[in-house]
Amino acid sequence: MVRKLIKKGICFVCLFCFGVSAHFVYGASDNLSEIFKTPEAYDGKLVEITGEAIGEQLKSNDGVWINVSCYPEAIGVYSSDEQSFVSIKHWGAYGEKGDYVTVRGIFYKNFIFGGASAIRLNSFKITQEGGKIKANVSLLKQQLALILFAMCLFLGIVYFIKNKLWKRNLRT
Repeated sequence: MVRKLIKKGICFVCLFCFGVSAHFVYGASDNLSEIFKTPEAYDGKLVEITGEAIGEQLKSNDGVWINVSCYPEAIGVYSSDEQSFVSIKHWGAYGEKGDYVTVRGIFYKNFIFGGASAIRLNSFKITQEGGKIKANVSLLKQQLALILFAMCLFLGIVYFIKNKLWKRNLRT
């Protein structure tokens, strides 16, 4: 009876330790700001980040790149498989919210292609789909734009009248 309790206790402790260590090893959604503060600690290690796919997919001779924004930081993610990111439908830009992706891969402080910090992709999934967003322009900015347009139109008409009609009157 005591032996069974000891075995169960040891199994429980081992499973608990494994679960805690797996969190640190796999870096469940690491904070990109923290990675950039101490890149030496993460260099060559498996990390997992979640962020918005921004810009567009960039093809190189050896593979493809995407940029992932984890505001206020962003990082390049490299994959040698050109089909890795075809499922991304929305890329973050003005007027569009990019798909949110979770990227798991090896972080390199100085990546072999380009020398900047990057992640070599192991796995990736879309966690939230992006889409079009409406940019709200304040009423003050709209009114200011209308006033400036009217002023430019007025000055254009004055310039046209001065150059065309006054030259005619001087000739006669």
